[in-house]
Amino acid sequence: MELFYKIAWGIFYGINIIVALSFVIPVILFILHLFAGRKSNLDRYKKLTDKQYDFAAIITAHQDARFIAPLVDSFVKQRYGNFVVYVVADDCDTTNLVFDDPRIIVLKPEPAFHAKIKSIRFAVDNFIRHHDVLVIFDSDNLVHPDYFTNLNAYFQRGFQVVQTHMLSKNIDTTYARLDSIGHIYNTFLEREVKMELGMSSAILGLGIALELDLYKEVAYKDTFGGFDKKLQIQMAKRVKQIAFAEDVIVYDEKVEDGATFEKQRTRWIHTYFKYFKDSWSL
Repeated sequence: MELFYKIAWGIFYGINIIVALSFVIPVILFILHLFAGRKSNLDRYKKLTDKQYDFAAIITAHQDARFIAPLVDSFVKQRYGNFVVYVVADDCDTTNLVFDDPRIIVLKPEPAFHAKIKSIRFAVDNFIRHHDVLVIFDSDNLVHPDYFTNLNAYFQRGFQVVQTHMLSKNIDTTYARLDSIGHIYNTFLEREVKMELGMSSAILGLGIALELDLYKEVAYKDTFGGFDKKLQIQMAKRVKQIAFAEDVIVYDEKVEDGATFEKQRTRWIHTYFKYFKDSWSL
């Protein structure tokens, strides 16, 4: 019985320590952020090349093509020219997905994949040339006109993996605002501060840019969920630092109702447990 109480108290203290750290670590990071100053992230790193990197933008759409045209339009308006956009319309109606710009390529897999990882692989297999860098987007995103111009500067400084800055496209409902607040908090702690301190930033499932050859080294044990978690683990093992590009902006559609919010978070929590063993290996 005494052993049982010792184990129970050990678990109790362990849980309390974990809870305490969840409050203490953000405070420590905020203090370090204040001392780090607001010097531009790029100014900290020497420019190594003047190369204009060749980007492949992969848009993964699944059963919903409504937002693809506005996203493609935002790519067409880029001030940087060396890129190709690959739209993977997985189980989507492509009737209206006709674009005059030769840099926009629409791919429709048959049969449908119903898996983001497969869609990305399909796009890579259908590249019209060997690109230097691939960048992954969701179909409901929009990109800033200087997206590729600013992103190119990070690769010119030797970064191989760069998480770009996701901002909210819509904050017109309570759930959209809650989603945005949570993302602002996590971006500050998991990306902005870590970049300032020379640490690797956490990545997202969209707006992540990495060298093509690096992505080809990643082997997924399955194709169902957790794309970004597996990718982050593999990249953290392969590169010195995953950069966060605060000035490379992509806009994301936030969830607008409780049911979608719950489903999204449940899926995210599942992937944390799914890749816990792999994460622990770091």
